[in-house]
This record gives sequence, structure tokens and C-alpha cells, in this order.
Amino acid sequence: MNTRERLLAILDHKPPDRIPWIPRLLLWYNARLRTDTMPPPWKGLSLREVERELRLGTPAREGRVYETEYEDVEYVEREEDGKRVTEYRTPVGSVRQVMGFSEILDRQGLPGRVEEYFLKGPEDYKVWEWIVEHTHWIPTYEAYEDYDADIGEEGLPLVHVGDVPFSLFCATVGRLRIRVLPTTRSSRRGGASAENHGRGAEREDVALGRRVAGAAAATRRAPGVAGHATFTL
Repeated sequence: MNTRERLLAILDHKPPDRIPWIPRLLLWYNARLRTDTMPPPWKGLSLREVERELRLGTPAREGRVYETEYEDVEYVEREEDGKRVTEYRTPVGSVRQVMGFSEILDRQGLPGRVEEYFLKGPEDYKVWEWIVEHTHWIPTYEAYEDYDADIGEEGLPLVHVGDVPFSLFCATVGRLRIRVLPTTRSSRRGGASAENHGRGAEREDVALGRRVAGAAAATRRAPGVAGHATFTL
């Protein structure tokens, strides 16, 4: 069996001939190239060729079935004092993210560290809401089929569909204090619950969190689990 056949067998609840081994070598490979420390047996080889030499599958993480386009949103990215500044400009205001880099991270081919997040206060939510509501997803199925053909028997491409609302919220807000407060059956009927014990400020945070989550998509809750999360900027 090849790697694709093994993965398809597992997804079909059938035993493969062996466990498929598909580590993600991309960061390691890029670091070795940048620092000229690639082991001699693999010098001059592409990442896919190294995977073949090691009899590994390829993670195939670059499959895309859509691309995004913005309406009435200007996207600007620039370098400023050694930092990367990303800005969204809309008719209702602007938000920006600042990412810092270091010589060590750059030498290893690693991403920088976010120093300033898009959402810094309540006034930024209306901007992000505008961005979400004016984002369009354009299908790119043919490009995905070409990528799938290129991967061939060496893997089974993932399909990237973007972050779930909660992950998007964390990425745009950054430092979060998250606390799950249990809700009892009696509280849903109007009785006492944990969030009613003098936590007016937390209720305001919850309302704020719900607004941005609702702008991205409906928040899902696991069956049988009652509660809510408190987000504090």
C-alpha cells in the first residue's frame, strides 16, 4: 500500500499494512536551508525528495478550495522599523496588527511574534464586523484538483477552510482571560447561577465576545454541555 491508500483505508475503518508516518518537516527543512546545516545525504534535495528518501508520506497541507476577496476593505502590509504592520482600512475605521521579528527567528525561518493585535478595545469590533461581513469566498476547486494530482500516492491533501470563530477570535484579540462559568437548569429558568454572583463586568465582557463571534459565524456548543465563556480584553 502507498501512503494515500493507507490513509483512505483508515478513513474507511479498514486496517492498513502499516501505520502511515507523515511528520511535518517543513520548519526543520527551511531552518536547515537557511543555516546551511542540511545533512550531507539530503543536500540539494527538495522537501518532497527528502520525504521520499526517508520513506515518509507528505503532509499535503496546502490544499485550498477557495480564496478571499474584500469589498470596500483596503488591505495594507508594510515594513516599519523592522516590524511587519498589517492594516485593514474600512469606511467605519481601521485596525492593525504589528508583528516583531528577531535575527534568531529569521535565521531559522520561523514566524515572528505578534506584538499588537487587531482588536484592542470595544471600538475595534465594529471595524472587524465590517470586514467579516464584506469578505467573499471564491471557489478554487480546479486549483485544488491540480494540487491533489501533484501529491499523488504520497499523501492525502488536507482541505484548508480557515479558522473556526473561536480560533479567529483568539488570533485577533491576543491575550485572553477565558473562564467557563457553569449554568444550572434552575438558572436557565431564571434562578441563581454562577454568573449572577456580582459579576456585572464579566457579563459585559461576554456580550462583547458574543458580538465578534456572531459576526464570524454562529458559535457551536457541544451537546449536553451548559455554560459560557468570559473574554476580557
